[in-house]
Amino acid sequence: MIAGDKLPRITYLLTCDNMDEHEKGWKAFIADPEWKRLISDAQYANTISKISNAFLVPTSYSQV
Repeated sequence: MIAGDKLPRITYLLTCDNMDEHEKGWKAFIADPEWKRLISDAQYANTISKISNAFLVPTSYSQV
């Protein structure tokens, strides 16, 4: 983070074709044993203050 309260320290980019696929992927992510290990690690205690989501839809001229 360089400056500002809306800049992320950690960013996860997930891609999916629909919201059902998104929910399935998110549930798999938060249930992953490695993620569970990381969030229980004392060195990361109290480091997540805000989680935000942005859902983007490509336009016809998008390169993504």
